[in-house]
Amino acid sequence: MATAQTEAWEGVRPRGPHAPKVFEKPFPRDALPTPALVLSLPAFERNLQAMAALVARFGVGLRPHGKMHKCPEVARRQLAAGAIGLCVAKPREAEVMHHAGLGPLLVTSPVLAPGALDRMVALRAAGAELTLVVDSFEGIEALRVRAQAAGVVMPVLVDLDPAMGRTGVAPGPEALARVHAVLAAPALAFQGYQHYAGQVQHIQEEGARRAACEGHHEAAFALLEATRQAGVAAPIFTGGGTGSIHYDGPAGLYTDFQCGSYAFMDEEYGVLEGPEGTLLDSFETALTVHATAISQPRSGALTVDAGLKSLWPTPTPAVLDHPAMRFYFAGDEHGIVRFGEACEGLTLGSRVRLRVSHCDPTVNLYDWLWVEDGNAWIVEAWPITARGGSW
Repeated sequence: MATAQTEAWEGVRPRGPHAPKVFEKPFPRDALPTPALVLSLPAFERNLQAMAALVARFGVGLRPHGKMHKCPEVARRQLAAGAIGLCVAKPREAEVMHHAGLGPLLVTSPVLAPGALDRMVALRAAGAELTLVVDSFEGIEALRVRAQAAGVVMPVLVDLDPAMGRTGVAPGPEALARVHAVLAAPALAFQGYQHYAGQVQHIQEEGARRAACEGHHEAAFALLEATRQAGVAAPIFTGGGTGSIHYDGPAGLYTDFQCGSYAFMDEEYGVLEGPEGTLLDSFETALTVHATAISQPRSGALTVDAGLKSLWPTPTPAVLDHPAMRFYFAGDEHGIVRFGEACEGLTLGSRVRLRVSHCDPTVNLYDWLWVEDGNAWIVEAWPITARGGSW
């Protein structure tokens, strides 16, 4: 059902480009303009293979989260590596992925703004394999009205709150009441539950993270049993992330996992203890920001051309290739690499590789991923088509 608002959206939201640029003549990585967001293709592909092997070991599916990369080509390769579908956080991300020919899609945050609901129903009417999450009676009713008017059936999951306090409803009678509301709503189809404990993902110590993950399982199992006792099928129980998969995986609770950062890795996940050292022993650093040393007002430090407009500020990005060096933010456009008395080969004009602090908001600062072949040659550029799409 088109409205003046949805018609207006058509004129302002870009949908491309989606396809990567493949360079007939690859060029050296050091020829990139900086700051540059660079993806090591071999490391990225090994990360996809490592996660595929991990979920296969647990006997579950993978529904990787596109909010991390916002890039259709990354999503396309995740699907090719065996993912059963894609998660997105925002309506714009769903639109971008659908128009790139990708799916099935799950929007993992409740959609309640009228214009956003109209757009998602329109996307479903256009043939998108699209599922939404709901956590309120108001949201269920608003979605029902629009889906019924458009003549579509919208698959939905009830979003659970595993004591995180962000979205969702407690996994108990309140959740089951939402299920029955969905079942009673024409044009809505209950598919199961979403259960994402984001607050446990970055607990650094492995034992504490394991205990935190396992602490949420009992209530979830009880809800699934209550759902079964009510005679309701819940074929999907989706959630989890890169930080929790080693502990949620063996639980026998989830049908699929929503991991995202595993594909790129960053400092925030890399410092976490894992089954074999840190999570960087499970997945590699594939994403880096490259900067150039442009000034040296003081000895023992160099100023580079990457600051807050190029990198998410917390935790501090790591200086790769020079582990003794430390990076400090020095404003919007600049950072400072300190190395004390020993310069370790860095001079004005040198390139510095930084492991990003948090990949999701860092990626959102760039238009393109520059893809290198593992031998410091840039072979492709992938558009980050959904960047900035917070609506």
